[in-house]
Amino acid sequence: MPGSLRMEDLVFETAFEDPRVDAVLRGLTENERRVAMAWAHPSTASWTEAARFAGVSDPEAFGERVRRKLKRLGTEYTRRRASAGHATKI
Repeated sequence: MPGSLRMEDLVFETAFEDPRVDAVLRGLTENERRVAMAWAHPSTASWTEAARFAGVSDPEAFGERVRRKLKRLGTEYTRRRASAGHATKI
């Protein structure tokens, strides 16, 4: 179907220019990465839709879990970088 998203259209194993993205994605399972990459696609409107597209069971709960985990991993990465930067300046 024209304009529809296909799983093979998504890139799962790639290096991103932004090291923060790589660092956070490394903290996800394969299914969680599939959901995250589906959510990042412009044709996906919600985490539930991304999880459904990725083929996981209970897409509403799984999508929400991935959203929260990404937020937590991003916050942790930022905290560790700030802590490392602070320690380096001393």
